[in-house]
Amino acid sequence: MAVASALFGAVWKCLARWGRSHRLLLTLGVVALLEALRWRSQEENPTFDAYSIITDKEYYAMPQRYELDEYYGCLVRGGVYCFGLFQLEAPPGNELFHMIQLYVLDEYYGCLVHGGVYCFGLFQLVAPPGNELFHMIQLYVLDEYNGCLMRGGVYCFGLFRLEAPPGNELFHMRQLYELDEYYGCLMRDGVYCFGLFRLEAPPGNELFHMMQKYSKDWIWRSNHSLIHRGVCLPRRCPREEHQDLEDHEWFASCVNSSMLSEYNMSAGLTQLEYCTREPQGGRLTAAGAAFLALLAVLVIAVIVSTVLHVRLSHERKKDMGWALSWSVLRSLWTLAKPSPRTEPDLRFLDGLRAISMLVLIGLHAGGLSMLQTADTRFYEQSSLWLLSGNLTLMVQVFFIVSSFLMARKVLQQDFVAAKKTFVETMKDRIVRILPSYAFMILYMVTLNEYNASGPMWHWAIDTEVATCRQQWWTHLLFFNNFNTSLKCIGPTWYLAADMQLYAAGLLLTLLLRGRRAVPVLAVLLATAAVFYVYLAYAWNLVPLYALHFPDNVRDEYVGVSTFDVLYQSPWGNAFAALTGLLLAHAHRTIKTSNYDLRSYKVYRFVARWSVPSILVWVVLWPSVHPQPPHRPTRLRYALLTGLTGPVFCLLVAVIMMEILLGGKKCLRRFLTGNVYSVMARLSLPVLLVHFPIARVQLIAQDRPVHLSSFRLIFNMFGVWAMSYAMAAVLALLVEVPTQRLYRELKTRSRAVKTD
Repeated sequence: MAVASALFGAVWKCLARWGRSHRLLLTLGVVALLEALRWRSQEENPTFDAYSIITDKEYYAMPQRYELDEYYGCLVRGGVYCFGLFQLEAPPGNELFHMIQLYVLDEYYGCLVHGGVYCFGLFQLVAPPGNELFHMIQLYVLDEYNGCLMRGGVYCFGLFRLEAPPGNELFHMRQLYELDEYYGCLMRDGVYCFGLFRLEAPPGNELFHMMQKYSKDWIWRSNHSLIHRGVCLPRRCPREEHQDLEDHEWFASCVNSSMLSEYNMSAGLTQLEYCTREPQGGRLTAAGAAFLALLAVLVIAVIVSTVLHVRLSHERKKDMGWALSWSVLRSLWTLAKPSPRTEPDLRFLDGLRAISMLVLIGLHAGGLSMLQTADTRFYEQSSLWLLSGNLTLMVQVFFIVSSFLMARKVLQQDFVAAKKTFVETMKDRIVRILPSYAFMILYMVTLNEYNASGPMWHWAIDTEVATCRQQWWTHLLFFNNFNTSLKCIGPTWYLAADMQLYAAGLLLTLLLRGRRAVPVLAVLLATAAVFYVYLAYAWNLVPLYALHFPDNVRDEYVGVSTFDVLYQSPWGNAFAALTGLLLAHAHRTIKTSNYDLRSYKVYRFVARWSVPSILVWVVLWPSVHPQPPHRPTRLRYALLTGLTGPVFCLLVAVIMMEILLGGKKCLRRFLTGNVYSVMARLSLPVLLVHFPIARVQLIAQDRPVHLSSFRLIFNMFGVWAMSYAMAAVLALLVEVPTQRLYRELKTRSRAVKTD
């Protein structure tokens, strides 16, 4: 014992002389050695044979431990749904059964030793009269289950047949999405096909007539005559009956036969997404490996730069600022430092941007959740869907804040030449956005398809990756918002529209600098509002809240005139940008001329009720939409479409002006905080990452889900958390270091010119 203590003391003294990095490497080496010894012992142990780690093909060759058919639709259509536990047996010599036993033995480590069977079930205890222990058990269970097993009763899990009241007919319609088991089908050498079908029925089919009538209100409801089907062909339709058909013909015949036999409806294959014999996605390509290599280079740069930041002296740091650009310590401080106080205090803008981004992320997560819902009534029979569509107005906040901050900065630099101001301002803007933007586009075209797999993966993810590979250059040149086909990272249309409006607004501000800009901007605002109404009338556009109905979300707004002409175009968002410019010029005029805007009763009245007015406008404006079968006139639709955004922007401008003038102190305090500052600094990376995260999270599921409020909220919080976590990584690796490097090189260039 004494020898062991002395040996341990000597080793500890040697370790104490080493640096932290050496001790860390030694620890990792010891862990690796122990792991190798553990695997060596497993190889020598006869219970760990070749089946201890099995391949996908071997795993899915076994009967799955849990296999569930569709539940709600089965029972509502009068079916019988059974659930139970089965014990498998096989004659001697069955290799698959032997593999199952060994695999389960390895998984449970002795629970099923010697080929035993692990069972879970219900037992009823029986005891002779007077057994005090049994009486105690009964009292204990009575207390635990609150009467479930009262008086010696039996708690059972069994089968129930559901009955629905008259008029509950939606479950009799076919679900929009129905998917067979995906991985097990392909691992058993099956053929899996996924596609879109259009249903047709002969005259007199009451169910089909009800589906058409129900789907007539396209703003609220999906088109239930269009259904997506993912089918495992050998399991659903045996090959013997379709010997002479290609896979896609086999798929079309299979779905059509099942619909005819069950509903007396024919199903025509409208769009074949794929027929495959191997899983889609989930494979690392050479391009994906190259992206991982680039990521490794960035991580090494962060480590080296951080070590230099810690080890170098203060004087050396001044000369090597470019080498410290990727220091994680400096980047964290840049993200976490409190926003400086200014006159006027603009910190409330951080809260405004952070809350707007949270709302938009939640809307995107909720909207994508509808792509795989089993019961569409969750959103079709709820007015919250229209409300959520109108909440997309929050994107206008970013245009207002962006143009306001740009105009305010330019007006403060009235002594700088206009040409130099334009060039330097646009250069700073591009350097801030382009590196992170390019990094995400590179990720989309290389690594995104590797993240997961599933029956809807090719339809949703692979298609987006192919679009990014074709249109990447339009994103880097900031005019992808003119794209009317499939999208690459859907929300990035904002970056293009904002860059275009930023340049136009900068030119307009420079032209109006030193002149009476407020009347000119007011006339431009009025002209833009009239122009929106004219566009809506001429193109027969729909209101914003009607734009985001489920089928448009599914099809990524391809061919939707309202989205192309008004929603993502620069002229469709020009009113918000002009509002920010007018706000900056008006505030500067008020401050320089000592004009007391708050002395006017009309302004005070509007300012007092501006916040409630926004809530009323967002919530009640969709209720103006008439219910089917009524339809508003074309002029009324044009007014609904053209005035929704302008009124919202003006109300936001009034709130911002009131806070700038010292009013709404409670709202200012609510919108001011260090947390909001961090979230606002992450606005760009979180805009770039949240949509791919939401798509991967939902599309990777291999079965339609039954949405509920809890599941929807849970999805939103998951996307929020993952988005801000990944946004912080993107900011630390790309956005903050590239901006710091640009500033260092810019400073050195100025110093050289001065010398």
